[in-house]
Amino acid sequence: MKGPHNYYTGKEYKGSNVPVLEEAIEDNGWENNAFMTENQAKANGEDILPGETPTMITRWFPVKPKKGEKRRLGSKKTGRLSSVNFYLFNLEQTTLYVPEEEDDEDDEDDE
Repeated sequence: MKGPHNYYTGKEYKGSNVPVLEEAIEDNGWENNAFMTENQAKANGEDILPGETPTMITRWFPVKPKKGEKRRLGSKKTGRLSSVNFYLFNLEQTTLYVPEEEDDEDDEDDE
């Protein structure tokens, strides 16, 4: 089974974002582990359901050194990190989600 991933790109989330998303899945009782941003949903003609709250994840990336800034020995990077927060919605929080219908044998007509 695929871990928490982006619905549109198929890429799995990594690092500390995985337990954050797994906890959101468990806490909300979602059966699906696909996520997307609101912008991705809207770009594909979907909406976020009213009242739904996103799950925040953080993407960390190395900062390129500024001109004249010392670098770590043997590195093109400074050793500093910067971050960007993303707000994700589970597939089940969108108009794209259609729950599976349960088979209800009591509804069958016995004639």
